[in-house]
Amino acid sequence: MLKELEIKLIIARNCAEPDEGAIIRKLGKPLKTERQKNYYFASVRGSMVRLRVTGDGALLTLKRGGRRKGGFFSCEERESALESREAAGIIASGCLQKGDYSGIKIEVDKKLLGMIENTRHYYRDFVVDFTDFPGGRSDAEVEIEVPEEGMFNAAMKRISALLVSKGIAFSEQKETKFERFLKAIKPEISGKKPVEK
Repeated sequence: MLKELEIKLIIARNCAEPDEGAIIRKLGKPLKTERQKNYYFASVRGSMVRLRVTGDGALLTLKRGGRRKGGFFSCEERESALESREAAGIIASGCLQKGDYSGIKIEVDKKLLGMIENTRHYYRDFVVDFTDFPGGRSDAEVEIEVPEEGMFNAAMKRISALLVSKGIAFSEQKETKFERFLKAIKPEISGKKPVEK
């Protein structure tokens, strides 16, 4: 498995709708913008299985062994491209069946837990995600991939300086999208209704 190393910074938390237009105007025109649907499947603690569907196709991802510290996230990652028809069949069935998906070995059938949608804006050195979670919560975050752990501090200084220069408030992200997704659907898993605030 490959090692994924990322900096994640939250730029809009716990709001009905992050002001996507205002943030993107401050950062400038992205190189590319893509709408993503991320389907999550039941998995053992410490791992994540996701099927991401975009206009370009579908990508099955397995992550495990995650660590985090001060906005720096690392994990082992394996990805496998799927045909759109195969991805649509998995989603329609509500289950990722046991099998080998081009190097990603699924040992037991995995139930589909749900889906989040996000808009990803690609810049030269980073991406900005605006994500919609079940229950109406949205947030926005910056992600920047780092080639090796020794480059983390320099990359953090660069992205922090950029955000400050653009007048964008930020803080270190403490949770992955999958963890935020699980929090959003917890009432559904337990059978309890969310408490109205």
